[in-house]
Amino acid sequence: MPICDDEVRRVTGDGFSAVMYAAGEISFELEIAGQVRMRQARTECGGFAGAMSLPQKLRCHALLDGFSVGLESETRLPFGCEYSTARSIELFNGGGSCTVDVRALNRGVVGDLALGDLEFPGPWNRLELYTGDAKPQIFALAEAENVLYCDEKPPLLLRLYAADGLAFEYAAGVDFWRLGAAGQIAGCHAEFAVKGSTSGVNFRRRVLKYDADAVQEKRPWRFKSVFGWSLAQATPPANAQEVPVAESAFRIDAGGQRSAAPCPVAASVQRQLRDAVRRTDKDIVIAVEPGLCFDAAHLERPAKKLLPHFDLENWLAFYLWGNRQLAKRGLALTLRDAGCGNFSGSPLLAAMSRPPRQIEK
Repeated sequence: MPICDDEVRRVTGDGFSAVMYAAGEISFELEIAGQVRMRQARTECGGFAGAMSLPQKLRCHALLDGFSVGLESETRLPFGCEYSTARSIELFNGGGSCTVDVRALNRGVVGDLALGDLEFPGPWNRLELYTGDAKPQIFALAEAENVLYCDEKPPLLLRLYAADGLAFEYAAGVDFWRLGAAGQIAGCHAEFAVKGSTSGVNFRRRVLKYDADAVQEKRPWRFKSVFGWSLAQATPPANAQEVPVAESAFRIDAGGQRSAAPCPVAASVQRQLRDAVRRTDKDIVIAVEPGLCFDAAHLERPAKKLLPHFDLENWLAFYLWGNRQLAKRGLALTLRDAGCGNFSGSPLLAAMSRPPRQIEK
């Protein structure tokens, strides 16, 4: 049930609790099974610490169907040209999505930008880190903290595993290419670092670091991400009809080679999936193979030719949309991990392998 006051918005669901803070160093905190498992710090703009931000807006809203709840905040850094950060998080029982919008005010520029550290408090015993390459880097976490990753190339996805069976996932949204924007700007760099131990993992994301003589881009920035957790794989509803994913738009890799896997970001695939939901008179289950695609045409930006995008965000949006449509007819949509490809074993997909459960308003 959402709890509201001037400084906090709290949502409690099935086995989780989430808090959005109006001010302070931490913007969002997620608790699973009675223990904090993720914290998001505030954005740093133009060299100014996010903890100095002043609150502008904080609200919570639940949709009538109760499948998800939204948390929204807006803060302002009152230094330099001043900077605004709007954060929007949609939660369901098992995961969520996050959108962060950053803009400079008073005709200024955002300049150096750090999205704010992500903290994943333990205990954890294993970390899988994906950069989009064929295989993940796998780390057995030790008691002593170690730097596990440091590079200008952004990680695409982190998966953490605990001894009690909890699996947690944090991944870039469909706009994965924006995390690599520094590489397309002269005199601009990025730094992504992951360090951790059994007691916790820290993910630092400096997406823009300009040289002193570099020309800074005058534009707002948006970054999207998804996260999910699961303690067990669920079973789809009995007698559910399996719907194949359309083969009308295929993924391409970084080298421009076409693969045999459809890309659900493409409009033609989305239309086919939505039509299946509208036509069915049965529960639906869809086998999903999460993947990274580089075809810019799927994002309606064909002139860019190659733009890396990751589809877990699209599957989450479709899962919630589909269940809202089907619930009116007493039906449900679930997603099944196809068990193939480089990104199988997704905790977020595992959470979507059961019908959504209502969050109390």
